[in-house]
Amino acid sequence: MKVLIVEDEPLAAERLEDLILQYESHIEILAKLESVEDTVNWLNSHPAPDLAFFDIQLADGLSFRIFDQVKFESPIIFTTAFDEYAIRAFQVNSIDYLLKPLEYEDLADALDKYAKLFINANVSKDIPSLETLQALMQSFQKPQKFKKRFVVKKGEHLVSVPVEETLYFYSEDKFTFLRMLEGQRYIIDFTLAELENQLNPEKFFRVNRQYLIAHEALQDIISYTHSRLKVRLKFSEDKNIVVSKQKVAEFKGWLEGE
Repeated sequence: MKVLIVEDEPLAAERLEDLILQYESHIEILAKLESVEDTVNWLNSHPAPDLAFFDIQLADGLSFRIFDQVKFESPIIFTTAFDEYAIRAFQVNSIDYLLKPLEYEDLADALDKYAKLFINANVSKDIPSLETLQALMQSFQKPQKFKKRFVVKKGEHLVSVPVEETLYFYSEDKFTFLRMLEGQRYIIDFTLAELENQLNPEKFFRVNRQYLIAHEALQDIISYTHSRLKVRLKFSEDKNIVVSKQKVAEFKGWLEGE
């Protein structure tokens, strides 16, 4: 089986690949793509995969935009932190829909479902009914609980750190760091994609692929070229933290508490 992965978070893409190969080591990963543009270009120049994993929210927009630009008939398993896209996902060849952070058992169930639908010719290939999708959505309607603390390593000791004392999270050299109100930083065992699903979106915003910030982290906001913004963060020497054009309106709404 030949599989395509579309995921804009490198660590999340690596984790997904590891889980797929854990399920079946002979599966061939054709490519790991990070954007709508890259995916459209790849699909226009390569044979279709047997199966694709699409993250719904990519750096340059929703992956649904891919289907407006290229004909794609391969089955898809969507991955996302937000269940609001479930119904739409099933309208474009989707055979399953997985919420992040991904767990092996859920992935294995989705691949089992793919095998039954598309490898076993005796089983129907019908997309699930609207009633099935509505039941699925109902199962997601549980009060969301956001993470309150992180356990970090401080020397030889483990320390519990409250989320409200966190300024921002950022990725660097394949690690994810947590920056505290007083400037301390710690390595944590989460990707930024996983953190997005575990933190209160009223408090934290993903400004780009590298930074997930709290309101208190902002030191300055600067107008930048092509309707983009630059932000300066406390205790950070990075002067090139850019809010992409696609996220500027959402970022301003977050600042205003919308």
